[in-house]
Amino acid sequence: MTTTELIVNQLESWYEALITNLPSMAVALIVLIVTYFISKWVSRGVQRLVQHKVNQVSVRKLIGKVAAAIVIIGGLFIALNVLDLNETVQAIIAGAGVSGLVIGLALQGTLSNTLSGVHLSFRKMVSVGDWVETNGYEGEIISIDLNKFIMREADNNTVIIPNKLIMDNPMKNYGLTKTM
Repeated sequence: MTTTELIVNQLESWYEALITNLPSMAVALIVLIVTYFISKWVSRGVQRLVQHKVNQVSVRKLIGKVAAAIVIIGGLFIALNVLDLNETVQAIIAGAGVSGLVIGLALQGTLSNTLSGVHLSFRKMVSVGDWVETNGYEGEIISIDLNKFIMREADNNTVIIPNKLIMDNPMKNYGLTKTM
């Protein structure tokens, strides 16, 4: 056989495999499209569900995006199973575990601040407008973001403190009592 015949034979086998697997590819594509729209719906629904518990828009969006990502990952695995790519699914899961570990270690500080911000937004004892004392600063809480805690002191200076420091150190909240 010549090189040309080998190339033609290989192209013909790929074409036959494509035609054979075309229905599975169509189903997998439909699963991915449906999953995308379901994830949008789930994201909006989860944001509405947590709206009464979480006052911060950024945290509500984060929770909605996490829920949507879970739905999309589930749809991706279903699509890969429809295509009968079980070994690929196993490789992706193994790679995701290793990648998650590496990314988690690399972003340890950032993730710590973000998770502390999520935790602070669920606390009933701390809210925007309270007068607090923490980390050597005293002032009114202006904002509790995902990664930072913003206070305005009595002299109108703004103090930005990473959420991890807020969680690690004691806080005196003068806004919880009616009288000082």
